[in-house]
Amino acid sequence: MVVCVFISQSYADEAHFASEAKLKAIYLVHISKLTTWPVVEKNTDSFSICIDKTSEISTLLTEIVGRTVKNKKLKLEHDLTEESLIACDVYYVTASDYPIFKRFKSQLESHAVLTVSSEKGFSRDEGGIVEYYIAEEVKKVKMRVNLQNMRNSQLNISSKLLRLMDTGS
Repeated sequence: MVVCVFISQSYADEAHFASEAKLKAIYLVHISKLTTWPVVEKNTDSFSICIDKTSEISTLLTEIVGRTVKNKKLKLEHDLTEESLIACDVYYVTASDYPIFKRFKSQLESHAVLTVSSEKGFSRDEGGIVEYYIAEEVKKVKMRVNLQNMRNSQLNISSKLLRLMDTGS
């Protein structure tokens, strides 16, 4: 019986993890839809999200590649070089590529790249714009935004979405 309980708990943990990743992927697309970028267009034919290809969120996003975001076809970019990153509209920063984010942070800001991560302190301490976190009291994925970093990147997130985010105020 103990083995059955352990296996059941393992599946429950896996399901929770999968649903958390799926929620983050959904949020990423909705944040993109509710953000406005400066008038200068980066790429006229696609809306690109830079993300480590080994990320579970990347795997989930591949299911919707080609759908429309901001009147452009969604494209995933897995090449995390400076040139590719500054051409992206959104950069989802994972733990494994955090050093890349830190190295190119100022370039990302000056090229109006919306940066999003689940890494603790990303929006408060590291210069990121949106940070996912788990609200312990309700065990749900929540979002935190650093308004100054958003403004520095010349981005504007819809007030409707901002009301759902922790702004630190």
